Amino acid sequence: MLTSDKIIEIFVMVDDFCKESESEIARHQLDAGSYKVRNRKTSLSDQTP
Repeated sequence: MLTSDKIIEIFVMVDDFCKESESEIARHQLDAGSYKVRNRKTSLSDQTP
């Protein structure tokens, strides 16, 4: 049976994990302006192999 102390302990562990994972995800994400945008005309080639 789960006691209120055990539920609080699980909640704290999950909360700590979420906080740490959010900071790790934010650290590895690309910034909005950090990648190169290519402005190429989009079309398929008519050449056959």
